[in-house]
Amino acid sequence: MSFNSIPSDTRVPLFYAEMDNSAANTARDSGASLLIGHASNDASIAVNSLVLVSSVDYARQICGAGSQLARMVGAYRKTDPFGELYVIAVPESTGAAATVALTVTGEATETGTVNVYTGRTRVQAPVTSGDDAAAVAVSIKDAVNANPDLPFTATSEAGVVTLTARHKGLYGNEIPVTLNYYGFGGGEVLPAGVNITVASGVKGAGAPALNDAVAAMGDEPFDYIGLPFNDTASVNTMATEMNDSSGRWSYVRQLYGHVYTAKTGTLSELVAAGDQFNLQHITLAGYEKDTQTPADELAASRTARAAVFIRNDPARPTQTGELVDMLPAPK
Repeated sequence: MSFNSIPSDTRVPLFYAEMDNSAANTARDSGASLLIGHASNDASIAVNSLVLVSSVDYARQICGAGSQLARMVGAYRKTDPFGELYVIAVPESTGAAATVALTVTGEATETGTVNVYTGRTRVQAPVTSGDDAAAVAVSIKDAVNANPDLPFTATSEAGVVTLTARHKGLYGNEIPVTLNYYGFGGGEVLPAGVNITVASGVKGAGAPALNDAVAAMGDEPFDYIGLPFNDTASVNTMATEMNDSSGRWSYVRQLYGHVYTAKTGTLSELVAAGDQFNLQHITLAGYEKDTQTPADELAASRTARAAVFIRNDPARPTQTGELVDMLPAPK
């Protein structure tokens, strides 16, 4: 037997011992998280590539302000500000971008503010007494376009404001738009004489193919994976990657991890969605239809909540954890 410190030619009888830490594990698993989503078309981030993201500002810089990934990183960091986080940008589908129409009628008889909530973010459009419907619509359009972090861009014509999702796909149908979320008690009311209706326009269509994103994950271990796409094909692609026979939970790979996604809808819609899946490595969290947080941001926030709780205590239940800064349905 050889030793590192005890001389091999020692002749003095005694029990000699030494500690050899050469094969010791000097680090613990960091419990990394991964978010998958869209970046802006002109963003600098390479698609279908793993990128370490240290901050929300860096996500905005490489993914584009207002992009799905930038918003998801922002939602994630509200709960897990320091955890190790990677992103993969996936190309948009060839479908259609969702739109929402705000139709303005009447003429303002007092000066005030229109409070429009696109997801969690409030946009305030000033209104002056005497403004007609077209002027109010232009004010709303300008206020929306002045905030590059919103999930929509806006146009206006003849008193109608059209909000268009920044990316094509089904995800845009789950970005809520409402007026005066906090209501009269919160100081949010329409100026007298102004009426605005909110209605869905073009339905978002299409979902990205995730095969290349899965390939980009390679054999990197991710304990927490946030997926903004809740369509059947996307979930099934991730289920294949996570399976027990040849996937991340198999004996040949032993990477493990869990996928978190989210969906908003009525009770019957959520039951129907849940009935399609029986997957032990994927959580599809359901939220009521009027929840004022986009489903993709809910998925990111839930991923962060699980990461923070489980890193500290693997036995900690996660269903009662706060999703920081996520807006619920109005009362």
